[in-house]
Amino acid sequence: MSAALAASAPPEAPLALMPSTALAPPPRGDAARARSVVVRADRLRARPELDMVAEGNVEFRRSGTVIRAVYEGLGEVTATFASS
Repeated sequence: MSAALAASAPPEAPLALMPSTALAPPPRGDAARARSVVVRADRLRARPELDMVAEGNVEFRRSGTVIRAVYEGLGEVTATFASS
């Protein structure tokens, strides 16, 4: 499209955002336990299907639950927990 044609074209109407009543609540029970776990950490070691070690500043997330642990040095850790 040429610059002259683009300049003469009428501006597009902005998109209208509408709230949705079709959103499902987060899963609970067995359905929640089947969801993936997201892990962020300064250092991470894992043996699939066996165990995992997350070190430093760490965040675990799964199905509306967040656990954060912040390493403050000298063996001090501050942990917070939030669930929706």
